[in-house]
Amino acid sequence: MIKAADIFTPRKIRGMALLIQEDGSLLCRHLVLAEKGGILIRIGELEIVSDLKDLKNISKAEPVALTLMGKGVVQRIVLGPKMNSNQVIGQVIPGAKAEDYELEVFQNEDVYLASVCRKNLVGEMTGKIKDMGFRVLSTEVGAKNMGYAFELSEANFVNDGNHQLETNSKGENFWQKSQEGTEMIIAGEVIQPSELHPYLSAMRVLLSLDCDSKAFQSNLAEEKYRSAIKVIGIAAVAILFCGLVINLFVFQNLTVKVQRLSIENSIHDNMFQTLDSIKSEVASKHDLIARNGVSKLTRLAEISDKVGISLPDKITLTKLEMAPRNGKHEAKKPLRFKFDNVQIEGVASNDQELNRWLEAIGEMDFVKAVRFLGYSADSKSGKF
Repeated sequence: MIKAADIFTPRKIRGMALLIQEDGSLLCRHLVLAEKGGILIRIGELEIVSDLKDLKNISKAEPVALTLMGKGVVQRIVLGPKMNSNQVIGQVIPGAKAEDYELEVFQNEDVYLASVCRKNLVGEMTGKIKDMGFRVLSTEVGAKNMGYAFELSEANFVNDGNHQLETNSKGENFWQKSQEGTEMIIAGEVIQPSELHPYLSAMRVLLSLDCDSKAFQSNLAEEKYRSAIKVIGIAAVAILFCGLVINLFVFQNLTVKVQRLSIENSIHDNMFQTLDSIKSEVASKHDLIARNGVSKLTRLAEISDKVGISLPDKITLTKLEMAPRNGKHEAKKPLRFKFDNVQIEGVASNDQELNRWLEAIGEMDFVKAVRFLGYSADSKSGKF
């Protein structure tokens, strides 16, 4: 079962070897190793830097597994039964105080591969690498890298370009200075002497081989925390970005709807204004019609039709005026009309026929009264 903390365990490590040369100058060798599905993959090639300032231009994405070698680092093989740290340091540097030295041991039964270096030198060299902007997970002094390389090697020797660890025909182990060495096959990988410490340092961290010091565990926990914060930060930014995109989309959608509703509202307002205007105009015209009596003309037209239908053959109409003028028109005064009246003029063959027709009209339901305005007759007919 994968623990949550394992998700944030570094999967890329920059293995780095810092060689302290006899004149005090430093030579840095480094490479990046990645682990994917239990398989180790090199990222790029080994790089060698003679001026630590050049490290400022190198990627700081990966944490560093650092190994010190060269001047100030003492390598020994110690034989004997089970010994503690003080005893091993005493065998390597007689009379040395254990608290002043960094001890690294790779043990195989009663054989101890021991590397010893003063703690202040370890701190100084680690500080130089940190000053270049790197995050250092661990600083070692070589014994464990050489021991694991020897166990995983397909030959009877390993060489780091500074020391060589080998086994003679009698099965005896020797650790001696040696700047000459040939390539080695370690865990199926072809390794050059200059690559041994950078490769083994990174490999052991990725595979958790004998990386149990308190300093390493503390640095590893800090690196996991840093990775977790980074992932959470990226996730938070992604969520925030998605939220902003969604809000933007919703805002744009609402804006479009508001604009459409605003346009529709404007159209409706215009329609209502038009309707109000039409209502006002209709009311005004109704008022005008009511004041001028024009609404009664339709009724008068109906009356005139009925009058015409009732007209006898011996009577001829010469004039039928609906709503005649009321009196004479005076200048600068509005015209007045008798909207309830119909004035008829014509010719009748005799007055008896005319009287009978007028009586017939007077009996019609829409006629209030018939008023005879005048009649003049000659020998053949009469005008009314």
